[in-house]
Amino acid sequence: MQASMGSRIAGRRVERRWTQDQLAIRASVSRKYLSRVERDNANPSADVLARIAAALETTMDYLSKGGE
Repeated sequence: MQASMGSRIAGRRVERRWTQDQLAIRASVSRKYLSRVERDNANPSADVLARIAAALETTMDYLSKGGE
């Protein structure tokens, strides 16, 4: 089974040893919202997903679909 977008975001964040607060600051979102995204309880807009991807130095495609 393929990992969800939230788990891919959380996985990349953990690889960098960042807290949710640290990623939230880098992506200009609230920690509470980022937590909801990582738990798949919120779907980020393209703009927010782009900021998260940039902060994590990955692609939107990887985060949304699992492709690199």
